[in-house]
Amino acid sequence: IWLAENRFESLHRKEINQLCSKIVEKGKLHVFFDDVDKVPLPDDIILVGCKEDADFIVTRDVSSEKEKICVFPKELYLGIGCKRGTALSIIEDAINTFFRENGLHLNMIRSIGTIDLKIDEEGILEFAEKHGLKICFFSRKSINDVENAGFSQFVFETLGVNGVAEQASILAASRSESKGKLLFEKWKYQSVTLAISKSRDI
Repeated sequence: IWLAENRFESLHRKEINQLCSKIVEKGKLHVFFDDVDKVPLPDDIILVGCKEDADFIVTRDVSSEKEKICVFPKELYLGIGCKRGTALSIIEDAINTFFRENGLHLNMIRSIGTIDLKIDEEGILEFAEKHGLKICFFSRKSINDVENAGFSQFVFETLGVNGVAEQASILAASRSESKGKLLFEKWKYQSVTLAISKSRDI
C-alpha cells in the first residue's frame, strides 16, 4: 500500500512478493533512498543510511537492480515534440534510447506533455495509449510563458513557440505552488525531441 500511495513501482512483480515475504518474516523492512526525495515511512519500514543495510532501495538508477531489490519513483514528466506524421516506431525508438542512455525506465513516466497542436498526432497518442499514460496538451501561450527553457529557431518559425519538449515537460510537472524542475534537457532523435522534468514537491 505504501508503495502505491507514493507512486513507487517495481519492474518485476516477484520483487514485491519478496518484500511482502520479508516483512511478514521480520516484521519490518529497511529502505535506502538513493538520490530520491524521502517520503514519510510507516512504522514497519525503517530508513537506513547505506545500500548495504537495506532490504530495498528507492532509486532512479535501473542498474542498481544488480545489487538490491529496487523500486522506482513514478515521478517523471516526459515532454515530446515531433514532426507531423512521425510514426509510433520512431517515437518508441527515441524514448527507449533516451531512457536507456540515462539509466531510466519507462515505468517512471507519470505523464506526457506536448503542445496542443499535437492533439491529433497519432504516434504520440498511440504511445500514450500503449503505455497507459495521460497526455497534457499546452497552448502556445503557456509554452512561451515558460522561462529558462531551451530555444529552437526552427520550432519558433514553424509553430510560433520557443520550443516544445522542455517547456511541455516543465508545464506537465508544475503545480500551482511550484514550477516543474527540468532534469534532462532536450535531446533529439531523428524527428523527435524529448526532455524530462519532475515536480519539486515529490
